[in-house]
Amino acid sequence: MFSKPSLACCYICDVFRNERAVPLVVYEDGDWSPLCRGDDHSGDWCNVGGIGHLINRDPTLNDCSDLPDNFEAERAAQGVARIRTLISAQADLSSRN
Repeated sequence: MFSKPSLACCYICDVFRNERAVPLVVYEDGDWSPLCRGDDHSGDWCNVGGIGHLINRDPTLNDCSDLPDNFEAERAAQGVARIRTLISAQADLSSRN
């Protein structure tokens, strides 16, 4: 669980406006990014906000609070557990193609 969710800031996309769910949580270089996985973002899609607001809407985000740095956790649908993946491992795989 996030120790002080009202104080924890994160980079967020349109989940900030409660327009989409949060299937992907990225913790990279000490920064949190709960994201929607959409590919239709324009220009200034990034906002900074408190993760506590998102946890109020989706308490399962607390399950990601122990995510190691440079990992992401993604789920295919609401109610399904998130799968944790090392971010650099994905980059290594994509560079082989």
